[in-house]
Amino acid sequence: MINLTNNRNVKKSLITVTVICFFFSLIKAKSFDDKSIICADEIGPFFQFTVPVFEKIFTEKEIRIRIFQKENRKNYNYERALIKKKTSPIDTTYFFYHVKFHLNKTNKSFFEFFPPSHLIMENKTTLVCWESKD
Repeated sequence: MINLTNNRNVKKSLITVTVICFFFSLIKAKSFDDKSIICADEIGPFFQFTVPVFEKIFTEKEIRIRIFQKENRKNYNYERALIKKKTSPIDTTYFFYHVKFHLNKTNKSFFEFFPPSHLIMENKTTLVCWESKD
């Protein structure tokens, strides 16, 4: 004799798992497009830039980046930079940004911004970042 109670439980479990899987497939990464970001070390602000709106990942856009002087953080210069939105090959729900700056110099530099709070420079220096409300 077939136990109908177990059959019903199995069907309910399958439906529940299917619904949960469907909702997890809809999860999207938070976008930092069009957000102003400030990154600082223990002394004060170091970089400020706005992440542009990206229609597609792995495209490169030109931005202006504010670089604060090490000696006096009230003074800063603007530099042209190229920013590229990237994603990990194993986790497409998370985005990060690769930024190249000092483009007119022989020693070009870069950093990677990992939203919402970390920036790692070419020399492995780590800065703390946050969204600016200006």
